[in-house]
Amino acid sequence: IDIKYSGDENSVAYNYTYIQDVIKQIDSEIVAFMVNKDSSPTLIKEIERDDYYFIIMPMSIGEE
Repeated sequence: IDIKYSGDENSVAYNYTYIQDVIKQIDSEIVAFMVNKDSSPTLIKEIERDDYYFIIMPMSIGEE
């Protein structure tokens, strides 16, 4: 998967089934994951559309 990101580097964990559920609903090959902090909700959307958004919560992976 090619990834382009801006901002500080983060480590975020998600339940992969939630990601799969979102990807099944998206027609585009390019999506945006908008993350503020590793514990904040993540907004996922198609780049070409502004009428449909998905929100998923990251998993807690404990202290590093």
